[in-house]
Amino acid sequence: MVFAPNKKRIEKALRFEEYDIPYLEFLIDPRNIKNILNCKERIRSDALPPKKNVELAKKMGMDAIGLQFNYTYGQVRRER
Repeated sequence: MVFAPNKKRIEKALRFEEYDIPYLEFLIDPRNIKNILNCKERIRSDALPPKKNVELAKKMGMDAIGLQFNYTYGQVRRER
């Protein structure tokens, strides 16, 4: 079963208007991803390729897809 996202909920939330709570998951257990996508390997939701992430969101009925950007301020790599 595939659900359609509700973009209006996200738009209203971003404009601080009255809204239903948008459905969005950031960290999904690898076992659940394996079962939902019928894949062989266990993979974290933040490591999914974009196409698989969209497929997962549609199957779960999410209104949007979470994006993770990791950056550590002041991190310096020294060459030896």
